[in-house]
Amino acid sequence: MAPAPPADAPLLEEARELASAGEYEAAARRYLQAAGETRGARRAQLQLEALDLLSREAAGKEAWQQAQALAAELAGQELRGGDRGRLALMQARLALHQGDPETALERLPPEPGELDTALLQQVMEIRGRARWALGQWTGAVADLAAAAAAGDDAQRRSRVEALWTRLSEAPDQILEGLAREDLPPDAKGWVRLARLARDPAPRPRDLEEWRRSHPGHPAHPRITQRLTERWEQARRSPGRVAVLLPLSGPLATAGRAIQEGITAAYFDLPPDRRPRLEFHDTTGDAARAQEHYRAAVQGGAQWVIGPLTRAAVEELAAEAELSVPTLALNHTLGDGPFPEDLYQFGLNPEDEARQVAERATLDGLQQAVILAPDTALGVRLQRAFEARFSALGGVVREVGYYPATATDFEALIKDTLHIRPPPEDPTSEDDETGEEAEAPRYREDVDLIFLAASPQQARLIRPQLRYHHAGPLPVMATSHVYTAQPDPSMDEDLGGILFADIPWVLEEANPRPELRRRLDESGSEAAHRLPRLVALGFDALHLIPRLGELARGDGAGYEGLTGRLHLDGQGRVLRTLNWARFMDGRPRLLRGDTMAPLPLDAS
Repeated sequence: MAPAPPADAPLLEEARELASAGEYEAAARRYLQAAGETRGARRAQLQLEALDLLSREAAGKEAWQQAQALAAELAGQELRGGDRGRLALMQARLALHQGDPETALERLPPEPGELDTALLQQVMEIRGRARWALGQWTGAVADLAAAAAAGDDAQRRSRVEALWTRLSEAPDQILEGLAREDLPPDAKGWVRLARLARDPAPRPRDLEEWRRSHPGHPAHPRITQRLTERWEQARRSPGRVAVLLPLSGPLATAGRAIQEGITAAYFDLPPDRRPRLEFHDTTGDAARAQEHYRAAVQGGAQWVIGPLTRAAVEELAAEAELSVPTLALNHTLGDGPFPEDLYQFGLNPEDEARQVAERATLDGLQQAVILAPDTALGVRLQRAFEARFSALGGVVREVGYYPATATDFEALIKDTLHIRPPPEDPTSEDDETGEEAEAPRYREDVDLIFLAASPQQARLIRPQLRYHHAGPLPVMATSHVYTAQPDPSMDEDLGGILFADIPWVLEEANPRPELRRRLDESGSEAAHRLPRLVALGFDALHLIPRLGELARGDGAGYEGLTGRLHLDGQGRVLRTLNWARFMDGRPRLLRGDTMAPLPLDAS
């Protein structure tokens, strides 16, 4: 007679079904329920199944906290070789989720030979991700390339996309360094393909040569087909492009900076792919922008770049349909619906504030105070940060507004951080070091300051935070704290501030440093004053032939001077920024820490 099925068989079947549906926490509860009814090695194996589900990246922060407790419980048990190695793998995965790649490498199984093939692939993937975060590029690419060639179809697709995203976002100097390294064949193929993808004038035969040199490579056909489609679209650039900018009037400086970026992009293209550019001066007036728009379309323009002002973009967005595809250089306030051929691209400050909130959440910071100027921009940044931070589970404890012309921020800092007076005996010293022991004297219910400030304001606020012994609090900011021009003597007071900015203004992230040097030497005063708008203009012209590819989704993105660019479902161009920290008066790029925005409905 066949043996009776185990009593927990229904529970385990239900757990497997829930896991297949992505209900990881519910599935883990079933495994733990089954584990509670048994003992010994089988109990540990069921707990490991639950730990595997709770520690997955898609499970989320609350599940990871449960996983930490379960991992600690399992660490106190006597586990067999394979189970011991599996626990170590889960601990490494959790360390990586917490942003601690060094601990992740330390936790990886010391004897991976005890693991089965599927778990060995996870070891390679986690080791590669940890090495990438630590800037160990050679080992990281070798590990991630090996993982991308293994597993089932879904795993390979996921790993291929993750590796391609990392290589696509890596600065040129990193790819150039990797190209000189002695890498395994698959990893060498990845690096060569990533460099080929950045060629401003790619040739189809280069890709064919790559295919012949790397037969059966994991990037084929998914990535290679994507590149082929992108280059075919690029060769079909429109013949005539009308550009609507305020070249006179109060916004002329901004318009001239964007015009200079568009002109630089024009000469950056091969001669046979340069469209005919027609510049129209809108003077910054919405009604005039509409007149120029209609005149450009009637004159045969196949694409329109602009207008620049929000009011003019709002008028276009209210149309039922547009005559030609249009890349507006600003964002509307509403959520649509918009005309099918309207794309919106701009340096939206609210986007930056939201990415600061996302970065803070990913860093485990959950309680913030906000310091912002009492201006329209300050209120916009405060509201965007607070809305996103709250949606992700964070709490804003207090908002402190300061006058735009303020130079003394003592009252602001004392009020918002609840600064306590110094102890009655300020001369108490540490017995061993002889140094004054200064404990933080600010409120205990915050772990972050979100600072909305200009460079001049931030240079005054940061030292006053230190003076009031609030220096240890992390300070995060938008790009507004940086002038976009290195100035170590002036920016020394910004030390420690973490901020988001575009690659073009960060020396270690800029994909086109030679272009930046050339424009700095020969550019106009407008370009020197507003380099971010130069980058906006440059990317705008290069985006036009790529918008069709971006609109299809599928993880497609474009590595621009203003960030990694992709489209949302409403035709808005979203930017993923780089992260830098001021050290010794200079912004230092955080390697491997460029983070894509979380989904807007993430919580």
